[in-house]
Formats: sequence, C-alpha cells, structure tokens
Amino acid sequence: MKRGDLLIYLFIIFMLLSSFLIYFFLNRIGGANQRIKSVVVEYKRQVFTEIPLPSEKRTVELKGSWGVLILNLDGYKIRVNPASPHYCPDKICMNQGWISEPPQTIVCLPNRIIIYYRGGAQIDGLTH
Repeated sequence: MKRGDLLIYLFIIFMLLSSFLIYFFLNRIGGANQRIKSVVVEYKRQVFTEIPLPSEKRTVELKGSWGVLILNLDGYKIRVNPASPHYCPDKICMNQGWISEPPQTIVCLPNRIIIYYRGGAQIDGLTH
C-alpha cells in the first residue's frame, strides 16, 4: 500500500464519519419531535380531533365505522392498541406499532380513520 492510497482511505473514512455525525446531530439531537405540535385524527376525511403533544401516557377511544378504536399516547409516540374491540380483517393498523416521527401515519381503512402528525419536518422519503 502506497502513501497516496492510505490518504485516500483515510479521507473516505473521515467523510463517512463526518456525514454520520452531521446526520445524527441534525436529526436526533435537534430532532423532529421538537417541532411536532399535535397529532390529528381524521374520520371520513374530516378532522375528528387534534391532540396536543407531548402527551402524558393515556388512552383515547375513537368511534369509527366498525367500532371503537383505542389509541395509546406516550409523549410523542402513538399506536393503535392491539386490544381494540373492533372487527378488522387484517389488523394492519394494530400491527403497525408505535409511530414517533412526522412522515409516519396510521391508517385504519375499515374504520376510515387516519392518524398523522401536524408540524415537524416536512420532508419526503428521498430527503429523509
């Protein structure tokens, strides 16, 4: 290995580490959670309720087309409780788990309910 090769390898390693540190600093320390204002629940394309965040650990019951849907809230995290007493053939909304960042949403098609964050970084998958 020549001296020039070593310099190129060290430069590549330096660039990878610095890009990781910049990503970590911008997205985790100053994170999107600081800009999230609320979580919005839509029912039949109408805003049903808007819950300010951060929220204490609690549950919220939503009446949908197929029955009651139970949401669990904890700080900036939201999920549909797997023990919700409504019929759902696929249970995709229940199996999705916790969401915690603005691009993430929960959609329950049988109940016609959409849950998403308001505020936060407005970025897409390519930028993220």
